[in-house]
Amino acid sequence: MAHTRPDEDANALFDVKVIYQAPYTNVVIPQVPDAFKPIVGPFELVDVNEIFAAADRDDIFDVRELSRDGVLVVVRPDQYVAHVLPLDANEELAALFKPIFPV
Repeated sequence: MAHTRPDEDANALFDVKVIYQAPYTNVVIPQVPDAFKPIVGPFELVDVNEIFAAADRDDIFDVRELSRDGVLVVVRPDQYVAHVLPLDANEELAALFKPIFPV
């Protein structure tokens, strides 16, 4: 978190979420990567409210035609989807945020 100040929570600038393709009963919270379980607040609690699972009746991957290999969806604060990228699109993601967070 290069642009997060030391006194801020890990998710102060970016609200990072994960949606698993499995039913919620199959998601094992301790096995979820720490990037989706930030330590927040004055009591430094683990926030598991960033972890989701696809619904049985309305699979978001099918409904939104998202790759089952995984995608990165950048959503602005006004809820506009700014970009949908493959998981390995590091340079494209960096270029998207460069005007906002110059190095």
